[in-house]
Formats: sequence, C-alpha cells, structure tokens
Amino acid sequence: MEPELFNAFGHKSEFIKRFRQRRKEAGFTQKELAEKAKVSWSSLKRFELIGEISFSALVRLFYVLGYEADLDRLMDQTAYRTRDDLEKANQRYFRLLSGS
Repeated sequence: MEPELFNAFGHKSEFIKRFRQRRKEAGFTQKELAEKAKVSWSSLKRFELIGEISFSALVRLFYVLGYEADLDRLMDQTAYRTRDDLEKANQRYFRLLSGS
C-alpha cells in the first residue's frame, strides 16, 4: 500500500473510533444521535463501520455532539506555507512510521 493511502486509512480508522467513543460518552445510541442530528440511522451506521458519510451529515453530528468549535478551527489557519513544506512534513512522518 502506498504511504499516502496507509496514512489516510490509518487516520480514518482512528477518527471513527474516537467519534464512536465521543458518541457513547455523550450517552447517545446510534439511533438517538441520528434522530437528533436529522441523519438517517443507516448513514450513521455506515460511517461508524466504514467511515463514509456526507459532509453535511457529519457536520450535523458534530454540532449535536458539541464539537462545532472544533470544526470551525479545523481549517482556520494555514498549517504549512507551501506545498514543499507540507511534503517535507509528510516525509518526516513516514520516516517516523518506518523507524528510519
């Protein structure tokens, strides 16, 4: 698997685990959260199983769980000034993963 794909899939699975944990900590079942967020239960189940959901549905879920400020901060500022800076950071990350 290409390093970029490994990185994306690894983050996706961790994100799903954290999302599920936050839902449970808030005391919601999947059905309850889906209903309150006006998202279909099947969409929420699919998201927690394979990580696929529409952006608008994910935003509604975040708002119900109280994470709207985190969404606002997500793209608030530039993390890297240039594409080259981003690529260098990715290379450092992959070297750490591989133990080099």
